[in-house]
Amino acid sequence: MSNTAMQVKQNTRKAPTHTQNNNKVVIYNQLDKPEVRNNLVKLFRNEQKANRFIAEARINLSTNPELADCSPESFVRAALQTAQLNLSINPLIGEAYLMPRWNGDKGCKEATFQLGYKAYLNMARKTKEVLDVDGAIVRKGDTFSHSYTEEIDEKGKFTYIVQPLEHETSDEHGDIIGAYAKAIIKNDNVIIKKHIYMTVAQLEAHMKKYATKNKKGEVVGLAVKDFEAWALKTVLGRLSKKLPLTTEDKTAIELQEEYRQPDEVNEYIDAEIQETVPEATEIEPEHPQQEAQQEEIPV
Repeated sequence: MSNTAMQVKQNTRKAPTHTQNNNKVVIYNQLDKPEVRNNLVKLFRNEQKANRFIAEARINLSTNPELADCSPESFVRAALQTAQLNLSINPLIGEAYLMPRWNGDKGCKEATFQLGYKAYLNMARKTKEVLDVDGAIVRKGDTFSHSYTEEIDEKGKFTYIVQPLEHETSDEHGDIIGAYAKAIIKNDNVIIKKHIYMTVAQLEAHMKKYATKNKKGEVVGLAVKDFEAWALKTVLGRLSKKLPLTTEDKTAIELQEEYRQPDEVNEYIDAEIQETVPEATEIEPEHPQQEAQQEEIPV
């Protein structure tokens, strides 16, 4: 694994600046406005949940002082966007994060929200078509192989379309060499098993282009604080674009990509990984039992 992935940036706590204190006051006042609270109560249909959300927004300001450097309007906008999408901004839950991002055009920091690993998992698991979804880190010493070439197999009345993937973890716990996300989808009598795999080099190239950066152009945020979580989020994000998500969840993904230029978004969505790797032996998918479906899917 390269130095970029291994490096964990240590944040040194500094005394709050005058701007930070002023911004905090403005943000607190905005969140405490009756119209904001009333809208949150209507949104969550529960006053307690609305109050909890406001408390979580305040916690984000306390745990990440750089958010107080952001324009107050951008912080409130990003927080309310997550509320509209029914995402938690509690850092311990890992569904969505409020992150400071330098806006070179405006010459200031703005708060934006980023979807977390668990958000992508929850999105996929909402839909009846997705039987299973997961992700994993691949380390040096693991037994790993995969192929994007689809294999078709008929079993009874079911047709399986499988992109082979094999992964057995090693006790060595070596350096990270890549990450993947996989899903099993049922479309009538067709069972589809697909995945996305990215090497560390590909993840770092993606990080350099898309991850949150500060005024100096240095990568900050989740990508350096928790590379594994960021890597899993990234491969799940790529895979999610190939899954049958709800309109609300597709909107959530689009909203967090608003800062990108349209051609960059298209490049990110449509880019195919060209790396050639040995094909794996086929692994039969395991299917969780569906309560609403009594028929048994052969594996």
